Amino acid sequence: MNRALQRAALFGIGFAIAGCAEPQVAPPLLSTQSPQEQPAPQQPAAGQPTAAQPASVKYRAADCHLHLVDFLQRTDGIRAAMAAMDKCGVEDAVVSGMPVVKQWPEDDRTRPEYYLDDDARCYWYSATDILVARQVQSLSPADQKRFHPIICGFNGADQNAIDHVMRMVDWYPGFWQGIGEVMTRHDDLTALTYGDVAHADADSLDPIYKLAAEMVVDGMVAPHNLRNELINRFNAYASKQVTGFKKKHGVLPV
Repeated sequence: MNRALQRAALFGIGFAIAGCAEPQVAPPLLSTQSPQEQPAPQQPAAGQPTAAQPASVKYRAADCHLHLVDFLQRTDGIRAAMAAMDKCGVEDAVVSGMPVVKQWPEDDRTRPEYYLDDDARCYWYSATDILVARQVQSLSPADQKRFHPIICGFNGADQNAIDHVMRMVDWYPGFWQGIGEVMTRHDDLTALTYGDVAHADADSLDPIYKLAAEMVVDGMVAPHNLRNELINRFNAYASKQVTGFKKKHGVLPV
């Protein structure tokens, strides 16, 4: 793996595809009220701390690893997550789903809640990214800016993984801000999960590294131009035409 791909693996996979459009609002997944029906938050008096900045919190933080769902793909919802963030002084969060589901075997009376509860297997679950998208898009545009959604619902040992990443980008244009976490070896979860074990230098991850490397943005782009810059790069990437060689994967190299 050359230096460009190593750099992509370290930086691009976490923050490869920046959101390129204004936040979109979709119906909430778990609430019976639409975002328009929910009461607007009261504005604090001048000089008073906001809900996102409680007076008891001394330091502000950003959460770089928030799973919005558990190993059964259940969630208390994005608003519950935001309330917990407000309580702890967390202003922003990199949010993802969970790429696997814990199976509940037919002959087990008790439903496992966690992947280590028993020896039942786990299986890959790509719909986790859709669950995250629906939750984040149920927020107001202002609240959406506090969350940085990333794509995780793929098996890194499957050469079809890049197809899922590209599909999510196509279905939710301008929404995703990264790729990850990429699940490889992970204690007992590795032995419990169906399929081959992914590893960092797997051929199946090469096209994802290359996509991430192409999407990395350096400090020369002004922050207010970031979204437009990323969508222009992605459009240019998607329209590339290379002839004269055979590609092992369906995505063009950097």
